[in-house]
Amino acid sequence: MRKPALLLLHSPASLNWFSGTFVSARGVRPERVAPRYPIWTKSLHRHGMSSYSGGDRGGRGRGGGGRGAYYKNKYGGGGRNSGDARDRGPLGGNGNLGDNHRARTSTNGGTFQDLKQLLQHIDGRQYPAYHDLETAPNTGWVHPEGFVLQVGRAQADPFAPPTRCRVTLPPSVSRISNSFYTNATRRMATGDFLLRRLYGNCKRVGADHSLRSSSGGKGGWSGPKGGDVQVLEPTQNVIEQSAVQVDEQGNILCQITINLPAKGRSIMGHAAHEIMDAVLPQLISDSLMFTSMNLDSIRTHIESVEDQAWLQQQLDTAGLVSFVRNGAILPRVSGVEDRPMAGSVVAFKSPPSLQKEFTLPISGVVVQGMGIRKGVTLICGGGFHGKSTLLQAIQSG
Repeated sequence: MRKPALLLLHSPASLNWFSGTFVSARGVRPERVAPRYPIWTKSLHRHGMSSYSGGDRGGRGRGGGGRGAYYKNKYGGGGRNSGDARDRGPLGGNGNLGDNHRARTSTNGGTFQDLKQLLQHIDGRQYPAYHDLETAPNTGWVHPEGFVLQVGRAQADPFAPPTRCRVTLPPSVSRISNSFYTNATRRMATGDFLLRRLYGNCKRVGADHSLRSSSGGKGGWSGPKGGDVQVLEPTQNVIEQSAVQVDEQGNILCQITINLPAKGRSIMGHAAHEIMDAVLPQLISDSLMFTSMNLDSIRTHIESVEDQAWLQQQLDTAGLVSFVRNGAILPRVSGVEDRPMAGSVVAFKSPPSLQKEFTLPISGVVVQGMGIRKGVTLICGGGFHGKSTLLQAIQSG
């Protein structure tokens, strides 16, 4: 019986499959997804109601709310027959914003005590008042421990995408060792280690749970919502990413999102202060401060990534396009998961004719595995024998 086969066409790119972990030589930047119009507003429009009525003027006319008003409040600007948008209010009115709809201006930040007073001041007001938290470039809210919180564009609505924030820790605050950022590979490896630590701690303390989920989903539209801190989930790839970075000066730059809490459309200032002044500093202290972590574990992580980078550089000289280490676990948990499958899984073993051996320079470990030569390679096997799994492993690097 003829066995099915896969034909692998590859180029001499430096790819590698190492210790059952996906490691890519190139970074992949996530696509920016255009903001979606909230689903709940569509139901309101079917019944002739406005999801954003602009105060006590309802409907979808020129002076009221409706779909256009939602986007004007969120993005600004006018439209057809609207005149100069700079002379109009965010809801299409005459520019008289009142207390609930004021012009957005970025502040120069201040101390966390100033931030507390600001959140107490806007407590109970309409949600757009959260724009007062926004900070101008090169400014921010300075914590007593020394890190700086910068707030980008604050969300305009509880159902809008969460607020983007950046936390900056200078080396004098994080106590990072100079040896952890002396070259690009070490900076990437250190950032990857810190991201995994931050994500794990965020899940452990439940900071990623919203007020709605904590209350069992009770309260409906007028109930509490938001209040969760989100961090980019790391994958099996050790790649350049923007969630946690270490620059050439040793500054740690961390980007997170905070879903600012609200009850209905009213600001929950005290809950927001709890997140920014208690939850966030604890996450930073546990995850990004080097005085709170095992330095041997981060050194091992950096050495592994450096060995991996060295191994990738050897492939072209050895006439290979890929290397699959013996003992690697190729099957994944599922088709949409990149984590290796657990349990009784058959580990990979190279055929003797394709086996190669390398001595890693940093750890001194001798690794053996299958080297795939430049050219055309045919992968043969029966159904569910792992042909696609091997191909995906090679493709992922």
